[in-house]
Amino acid sequence: MDRIIIHSISVRGELGPLTVWVSNVDENGGTSPSFRLSEKHWTKIYKKVHQPSPLEYETLILDEPIILRPGQVRAIYVHSTLAGDEAIVYDNAFVYLPRRGNVDNSLSRKPRYDDPFISIFTGRAHVSDVPFGLMPIWGWGNPWRDHREFVGKLEYGAIYRLWNPEKRNLFGPKFHQGMVELFLCQRRWESPVSKLPDECIYYILNMCRWDWFEDSTKTMHQQLKKRLTQREAETQHQQEAEVVSAMATENVANDDDIQVDEAEAEDEDYDDEDEDYVDMEDDDDDDDSADPYAWERENEYHVNDNVFRFVDLTSDEDHHDEMRSSTRQNWVHRQFARIQIMRALTGEAEEA
Repeated sequence: MDRIIIHSISVRGELGPLTVWVSNVDENGGTSPSFRLSEKHWTKIYKKVHQPSPLEYETLILDEPIILRPGQVRAIYVHSTLAGDEAIVYDNAFVYLPRRGNVDNSLSRKPRYDDPFISIFTGRAHVSDVPFGLMPIWGWGNPWRDHREFVGKLEYGAIYRLWNPEKRNLFGPKFHQGMVELFLCQRRWESPVSKLPDECIYYILNMCRWDWFEDSTKTMHQQLKKRLTQREAETQHQQEAEVVSAMATENVANDDDIQVDEAEAEDEDYDDEDEDYVDMEDDDDDDDSADPYAWERENEYHVNDNVFRFVDLTSDEDHHDEMRSSTRQNWVHRQFARIQIMRALTGEAEEA
């Protein structure tokens, strides 16, 4: 799926002057998005006066369609400035637990309507004649009412992602296999497909839907995990190569420094051997490489084992991001320990 486009919203009631608002894209995100109930965090996409229609739905064709990307959550706010509480019909979504009078708060996290493309969750009712107003129509109380749900219709269109050579890895494994076989047939002169140039093959594949080669959401899910694992391995290999290169550069620099120090020591002629011995001890005391824990003490480095990071297992992207981060940290710690050991060995060799 590439995107969902919502063209219109249908509601019923006494209606009157209606406006439709949608939450800004950058105002919410994550697995549990939140929406601020102030006008600056929303965008007005419709404004018109309608006649009463308590039984039949009135269609509101939006001036700007609402675009939803995969996994994205947006809030829609339909408001009427008509006096009274009969302007827009909505429904109650109260569910009482047995033997207790508490409302099931988990209801707001479950979709009230769900299809293969879109999900609609429980929202709020706003009993104020001013958009995002804080004063209800009765002059007291809270204008926002929890556990209310939408009554109406949404008209939307679904746009699938189209195949292109640069996006071939985003499609399923069976689609990819069909693509390879089609090009193999094109390369054989006895095949009728060989008469078609590459551009025609590209166009044919571009018009094929993602599931026409019997790919499913399960196969796409498995391919996503495989691609993330490969990306993690490539990143780790690149980091290992960078550390090895840095260590080699550091060793060459240390060798050059040792050679320069030896040449300077040969040129200098000290009359007092005891003074020369004391100077050597001072040099060893100033050398931080002799102490493998000097860097930790100077920089107050320590590892906090009490940190707990929550991982949402329903999100493969977040889960693999956490796995990559944890793997990278463990690998850096191991490489750091190796560097400290090499520095300690270098210091002992210099003392010897």
